[in-house]
Amino acid sequence: MKKLFKTLSAMLVTAVAVTALTLPVSADTQYTAINGNKVTFYKTLILDKDATIPNLDFTFSTAGGGAVSSPASGKLPVLAGTGTISDVTVHFTSSLTKDATNAHSVSADYQTVTLPVEIDLTAAAYSEPGVYRYYITEADGDSRVLYDVDKDLAATTGARVRTLDVYVEDTGASTPALAVTGYVMYLGQVADAPSIGTNATNGDAVSGDVVIGDSGIYVTGNTVTEATSAGTKTNYIMNAYKTHDLTFGKEVIGNQGSRDKYFKVTVTCTGLNASDKFPVDMSHAVTAPTKTTATTYAAADMSTANNITQLTGEQLTDGYDFYLQDGNYVTILGLPEGCGYTVSETAEDYTSNERITATNSSLDWDGTAGVDALGDDLTGTMNADKHTGFTNEKKGVIPTGVLLVATPVIIVALIAVAGVVFFAVRSAKNRAQEDEAETAEE
Repeated sequence: MKKLFKTLSAMLVTAVAVTALTLPVSADTQYTAINGNKVTFYKTLILDKDATIPNLDFTFSTAGGGAVSSPASGKLPVLAGTGTISDVTVHFTSSLTKDATNAHSVSADYQTVTLPVEIDLTAAAYSEPGVYRYYITEADGDSRVLYDVDKDLAATTGARVRTLDVYVEDTGASTPALAVTGYVMYLGQVADAPSIGTNATNGDAVSGDVVIGDSGIYVTGNTVTEATSAGTKTNYIMNAYKTHDLTFGKEVIGNQGSRDKYFKVTVTCTGLNASDKFPVDMSHAVTAPTKTTATTYAAADMSTANNITQLTGEQLTDGYDFYLQDGNYVTILGLPEGCGYTVSETAEDYTSNERITATNSSLDWDGTAGVDALGDDLTGTMNADKHTGFTNEKKGVIPTGVLLVATPVIIVALIAVAGVVFFAVRSAKNRAQEDEAETAEE
């Protein structure tokens, strides 16, 4: 009996084993994770039309955005972006080429320069279809820059954000597979879910004019609230580099003032990048001064200093000398917002008066008919265009007493008096002689 039981047990084990070999295998179906690849948007810098491109760096960080797991009807769920994404820095330098045409509708007084910014999402791994969200933030930087002019000027640092949605879809292949089918970037930090059927393509550049006014520079009609659902698609971040011009001039007054004498005027700036370049308008000064009798400087030195078209930040930081005579003025263009400036001079034996009043001015720097004052401080901060300079005075005081201009009249009068006296004396003498002669005859 025991032997029969062992035999049946062995047969049962064998049957189970054979059955297991003949049953179909049930596979665990799942997607192979894919990477996000790379996405490019654009960084645009607005400049004054006369300014050179500054040496500036702009850094962007990318982090997973907020998930929306239970969106409203008609909207897609949103997953937080995955992976640790490296920061990206773009470098603006004076060697770059300005845009052939404005990237946006900026006025003729301004120009733009644009660089691509590439965000590398290959560190991300997407294992399911869905919309993966990231927030791209531009770091704080230079005080001379007005950041993110697409936003309202009063926006805080936290509002300088772009929302990037990555669309990952099932390819529909027989073997489950995923593909990144598109990217959409929005202004601001979008917290809501996108609508089903959203066109998953790079957004066009934001429409709207760039307004440049007293209150700043910004793009009209593009303010996005934190909770907006549709958002405004964009493919750029635009900043403005705020600059101003420094004009300084020379006037000579006084009856002993030499109008052809050259004076040394020195401009010193603080807060500049050494390699930045600043155009200099010398069209209202003499680029090749000659040594006049009253001038104490060598013609060669003056010509070397004045024959320029631009200066570097290093030269202005060290202090740069110009040579100006009566009626001359110079403009340094594109000095950055917030930099310090000082204009000084060597007055020699002249009285140096700060600024130039309209009464003493022969200058017409604003382009309208008539003379203009240059009344700003000689030292300050470039928070607007500045116009300043020196009025140099030299005069002589004529001593009291006999005026030199009356000498000829006095001489004539003296001659006349001498003549009268001479003839009077002569007449008296003749009468005396005649009286003596008559007395003798008697």
